[in-house]
Amino acid sequence: MKALVYQGPGKCAWENKPRPTIQEPSDAIVRVTTSTICGTDLHILKGDLSSVTDGRILGHEGSESPDSKVMVKRCLPSLPTRFL
Repeated sequence: MKALVYQGPGKCAWENKPRPTIQEPSDAIVRVTTSTICGTDLHILKGDLSSVTDGRILGHEGSESPDSKVMVKRCLPSLPTRFL
Protein backbone atom coordinates (compact mmCIF):
# COMPACT_ATOMS: atom_id res chain seq x y z
CA MET A 1 0.00 0.00 0.00
CA LYS A 2 1.11 3.61 -0.51
CA ALA A 3 2.17 5.98 2.27
CA LEU A 4 3.28 9.61 2.24
CA VAL A 5 6.70 9.54 3.93
CA TYR A 6 8.60 12.50 5.41
CA GLN A 7 12.15 12.74 4.04
CA GLY A 8 13.38 15.93 5.70
CA PRO A 9 12.22 19.55 5.74
CA GLY A 10 10.32 20.33 2.56
CA LYS A 11 10.66 16.77 1.23
CA CYS A 12 8.23 13.85 1.15
CA ALA A 13 7.51 10.97 -1.20
CA TRP A 14 4.95 8.26 -1.85
CA GLU A 15 6.43 4.89 -0.83
CA ASN A 16 5.18 1.33 -0.90
CA LYS A 17 4.69 -0.05 2.63
CA PRO A 18 3.64 -3.53 3.77
CA ARG A 19 0.04 -4.09 4.78
CA PRO A 20 -0.51 -4.31 8.55
CA THR A 21 -1.13 -7.65 10.23
CA ILE A 22 -3.07 -8.69 13.30
CA GLN A 23 -0.66 -8.88 16.24
CA GLU A 24 -2.98 -9.11 19.26
CA PRO A 25 -6.46 -10.67 19.65
CA SER A 26 -7.90 -7.19 20.23
CA ASP A 27 -6.45 -5.72 16.98
CA ALA A 28 -8.57 -4.85 13.96
CA ILE A 29 -7.48 -3.87 10.46
CA VAL A 30 -9.36 -0.89 9.05
CA ARG A 31 -9.57 -0.13 5.35
CA VAL A 32 -8.90 3.58 4.86
CA THR A 33 -10.75 4.89 1.84
CA THR A 34 -9.60 8.52 2.06
CA SER A 35 -6.82 10.19 4.02
CA THR A 36 -5.30 13.65 4.24
CA ILE A 37 -2.60 15.52 6.10
CA CYS A 38 -3.35 17.98 8.90
CA GLY A 39 -1.80 21.15 10.31
CA THR A 40 0.73 19.18 12.36
CA ASP A 41 1.88 17.38 9.20
CA LEU A 42 2.40 20.77 7.53
CA HIS A 43 4.59 21.87 10.47
CA ILE A 44 6.55 18.62 10.17
CA LEU A 45 7.09 19.22 6.44
CA LYS A 46 8.21 22.76 7.15
CA GLY A 47 10.83 21.43 9.60
CA ASP A 48 9.28 22.99 12.72
CA LEU A 49 9.32 19.72 14.71
CA SER A 50 12.93 18.60 15.11
CA SER A 51 11.84 15.47 17.01
CA VAL A 52 10.33 14.06 13.79
CA THR A 53 12.92 12.11 11.82
CA ASP A 54 13.06 10.92 8.23
CA GLY A 55 10.78 7.98 7.52
CA ARG A 56 7.73 9.20 9.46
CA ILE A 57 4.48 8.35 7.69
CA LEU A 58 2.29 11.45 7.38
CA GLY A 59 -1.49 11.72 7.24
CA HIS A 60 -3.86 10.46 9.90
CA GLU A 61 -7.11 12.23 9.12
CA GLY A 62 -8.98 9.38 7.50
CA SER A 63 -12.30 7.99 6.47
CA GLU A 64 -12.32 4.28 7.02
CA SER A 65 -14.50 1.20 7.23
CA PRO A 66 -13.67 -2.04 9.07
CA ASP A 67 -12.51 -4.88 6.85
CA SER A 68 -15.25 -7.53 6.95
CA LYS A 69 -12.66 -10.29 7.49
CA VAL A 70 -11.51 -8.89 10.83
CA MET A 71 -14.54 -7.56 12.63
CA VAL A 72 -12.81 -8.14 15.95
CA LYS A 73 -14.80 -5.55 17.88
CA ARG A 74 -18.10 -7.16 16.88
CA CYS A 75 -16.84 -10.58 17.98
CA LEU A 76 -15.12 -9.40 21.17
CA PRO A 77 -16.97 -6.23 22.24
CA SER A 78 -15.66 -6.26 25.82
CA LEU A 79 -11.99 -6.07 24.78
CA PRO A 80 -10.30 -2.78 23.98
CA THR A 81 -9.54 -2.74 20.26
CA ARG A 82 -6.44 -1.33 18.63
CA PHE A 83 -7.02 -0.43 14.98
CA LEU A 84 -4.06 -0.92 12.61
